[in-house]
Amino acid sequence: MGNTLAPEQTRISLVQPADGLVYKWARSRTKRMPLGLAYIAAALEPMAGTIKVVDAALHDLAVNETIERALSIDPHIIGITCTTPLYNQAVEIIAGLRALSPGTAVVIGGPHVSALPEASLETSGADFICMGEGEETIQRIVKCVMENGDPAEIPSILYDWRGQRGATRTYRRRVSEKRDASVPPIDLNRTPVPARHLFEYPLYTDGARDVTGAQTMAMYSHGCPGKCAFCGAADTIVRFRDIDNVLAELEALQNNLGITNVFVTDDTYTSNRKRVLKLSKGIIEWGIKLNFSVQLRLVQLDEEVCDAMYESGVRYVGPGIEPGNADIIKPIGKGRRESKDHMRAKIRLLQNYD
Repeated sequence: MGNTLAPEQTRISLVQPADGLVYKWARSRTKRMPLGLAYIAAALEPMAGTIKVVDAALHDLAVNETIERALSIDPHIIGITCTTPLYNQAVEIIAGLRALSPGTAVVIGGPHVSALPEASLETSGADFICMGEGEETIQRIVKCVMENGDPAEIPSILYDWRGQRGATRTYRRRVSEKRDASVPPIDLNRTPVPARHLFEYPLYTDGARDVTGAQTMAMYSHGCPGKCAFCGAADTIVRFRDIDNVLAELEALQNNLGITNVFVTDDTYTSNRKRVLKLSKGIIEWGIKLNFSVQLRLVQLDEEVCDAMYESGVRYVGPGIEPGNADIIKPIGKGRRESKDHMRAKIRLLQNYD
């Protein structure tokens, strides 16, 4: 391959495996765009002439059909994302790709391989394991593959590719991680807006909650200041996109794609009170009229915050109510002010906003 291909000649397939029978009922009602894959696609657009997205979950594709579609452009590189329930399907897909196109480089990322990178390298059959945020890492992987380079300087990967094997420093994710042992986190404002236009975006809906019209996912921040003992996001470094950066994306969603519903994937939408008030005001001032779904903690709610969210279009909230047992609430780190009585009171407040 060498240096013979210009970026406009590079071909990349991106794959989201199907769920099989794991979420069959829910999938029949709700189709969610894989936001991480949309971010990866956006990062790769300047580096590839052809990017093909194969969302097998959207169309409930069998493994063989997923492989066929991924290979239909004769790609140089295939990227796959997966959660733990989808890992077996991802491994089957990689095995099929290897059999039919052994020269194609395979990269796998997502929550499962980020949590278990060593095991994933051993069992997946992929050339590269991409841990954590992959927007900048995938660009360097593509450059390495197309130029037959050295992967040792690419951050946050494990690799077993063309006789080279190793692991590199990961991005710093948690407050407790030492700065000199990891790579600084990515500036979210440098990350391009997800390439939703490469997906069949009108087909992503949320019928399980009776949401009408197309829905997309969006991300305004990474990380959570909470310290809940059971949660993978506990004690992670919190980073925010600039509010104008967020508003520009929402305006484009409304005006260019005609999407009406947005599911905000932030771990805790209300973690910064001043910010959520300012963002809500900005949504109104920019004339953005979208229906938002957010995730939050009840301890962060009061009438002012609820008024602001409702006026800006928030119509669905997912509060974290893990235990109903008072003896469990404190040991799992839910916080001093979060009790059963407190949670009941905040739910009553939310009911005032339908």
